[in-house]
Amino acid sequence: MFVLGVQFSKIFSVNFEKTEKTYIFTIHFNISHMKKLLLICALGLTGLTNAQILVNESFEGTSVPSGWTSTSDTGGSPYTSFGTNSGAACVGAKLITVNLWSSSSSWYLIYTSSNSNATALTYSYKYSTKPYPGGSINGTLVSEYSVDGGTTWVEASPSVNLTTEVNCQAVSGTIPAGTIPSAANFKFRFRSTAVSGGDYYLGIDDVQLAQTVTSVPSCTTVSAPANGATFVSTTPTITWSSVGGASGYKISIGTTSGGTDVVNNVNVGTSTSYTVAAANPLLNNTTYYVSVTPTNSLGDATGCTGSSFTTLSIPCPTVNSPGLNATGVPLKPTIKWTSVTGATGYKLSLGTTSGGTEILNNVDLGNVTTYTLASALAPNTTYYYTVNSYNGSSSSASCTVRSFTTGPAAAVNDECSGAIQATLPYSAVVTDGAGTTSGGFVTGCSTNNDGLWYKFTGNGGPITVAITGVQSTFDPKLAVYTGSCGAFTCQGSADAGVNGGGETYTFTSVAGTTYYVNVGHWSGSTDSPEGNFTIAITTSLGTQETSLVGKAVQIYPNPFSDIVKITNSDKLKSAAVLDASGRVVAQFNSPVGEMNLSKLSSGVYMIQVKYTDGTSQTFKAIKK
Repeated sequence: MFVLGVQFSKIFSVNFEKTEKTYIFTIHFNISHMKKLLLICALGLTGLTNAQILVNESFEGTSVPSGWTSTSDTGGSPYTSFGTNSGAACVGAKLITVNLWSSSSSWYLIYTSSNSNATALTYSYKYSTKPYPGGSINGTLVSEYSVDGGTTWVEASPSVNLTTEVNCQAVSGTIPAGTIPSAANFKFRFRSTAVSGGDYYLGIDDVQLAQTVTSVPSCTTVSAPANGATFVSTTPTITWSSVGGASGYKISIGTTSGGTDVVNNVNVGTSTSYTVAAANPLLNNTTYYVSVTPTNSLGDATGCTGSSFTTLSIPCPTVNSPGLNATGVPLKPTIKWTSVTGATGYKLSLGTTSGGTEILNNVDLGNVTTYTLASALAPNTTYYYTVNSYNGSSSSASCTVRSFTTGPAAAVNDECSGAIQATLPYSAVVTDGAGTTSGGFVTGCSTNNDGLWYKFTGNGGPITVAITGVQSTFDPKLAVYTGSCGAFTCQGSADAGVNGGGETYTFTSVAGTTYYVNVGHWSGSTDSPEGNFTIAITTSLGTQETSLVGKAVQIYPNPFSDIVKITNSDKLKSAAVLDASGRVVAQFNSPVGEMNLSKLSSGVYMIQVKYTDGTSQTFKAIKK
């Protein structure tokens, strides 16, 4: 006779005799071969004892867990919920719950396993009941087990009558050793039936099934991401197969084989998945190594192999400005893009050929979403640029190369310090307005883009600044200031608010005072290009106007909110406010130091003042 290739005759001899139906064996061992036999037996038993039934389930998911089924007496799947319909959770945050409401309504919650090692099985669980709104609790609950796949059922704990509301009522017991044979087709179920008139919620929670642990568990296999997978999310869910005898699983993630620098041997309990938190995503375009080790009270599985995957590249940002193939772009353009989730910074390349980098070579801009070139580009030239996002050593790849063409050379009066000195009357056709660089914003008369600059000296008479012939893509704002570059006081402004529309502003100047004129894009938040236009600064000192010189009557502030003040009001007889149609909407008698126009709507008005000497003067004013 041979067992695993070892002759029994060399190990022991057997004598036996028959007494009725009892057989008595006498075994004579050859001691020299005893150790070899024990080793063989131990090896043979390992495969039989390395699995046992171990369950620790609190139903924290949104569906029936793996290994469980939920059915009704008709064979269909009843509606199960995961929450607190039947009362507060016993552990965690949820119970598995059904609503039972008729005498023929039964629910079966069944666990199935073939991992038995024939030892005693202890079981425990908790149940809760709660009446459905307007209903009552009337039913039964029993726990049962089967060792033949469900053909025959045996009560594990006696049936109980459900008549009152309970929360987390505990039940426990033991199924003796040998009752569940090794590798039996074992099932454990909860069976609840509603009695006539019953309409209630039943919840099951904290189910514990445990046989005696006799060995460490075997290894498991990571099922997702697949070994060697690429383009994996930076917040992947890692899943693996359950193994018999495991009371928990330890997961490690690292950037080297066997590494633990990302996740260090974290025990996730009986869960068979682990999700990398969105708050701490993995790096893009990086290879990671995963190992999952089943464990129980006797120790960890040994000799387990890991798997690896590579995350996807960090996405490219979406560029908003300049527009694709835009023309007439300022010589110091502002490039804008949307932020990329997970990006810690952005890099910019710029050249005169597609993919060129002779001007900016992958320059690290930091974690910003806008960048304005510090030096002016060449006029009337096409440029190509690429914006890439990055996180650590990982950068976006194959991002779109975009292009734009600059406008004409920058105007000489692009900056306030280079303002053109205008001798009144002054007129000019501006052909280089589109070449104005992005110079930020000018505050004072509210806020607008820094555009083209002019300056002139007041003569004490009325001055009109008019912008006409405006380029169709340009929406200008006209502002007049006193003071000096960077330290302005608003004289007044005009902004009709349309592309291609002209602007006019008239005021009474103070003789000898220097005035600055700015013509820029209207916005105080978006730095957009200017365009071409015609400017005229005129004055007219006729008989009446000459008489006005020296009176120095001014209105302020302009634009105004509610109150308009008038200087030298002792020289006035009256003042009237007219709307755009010429209708008088407010009238004031002398002396007029200030006018309360809070009842007027926002818009453009004409303020007509009459002097005590019979002369008059009209001002344009804007209410905010």
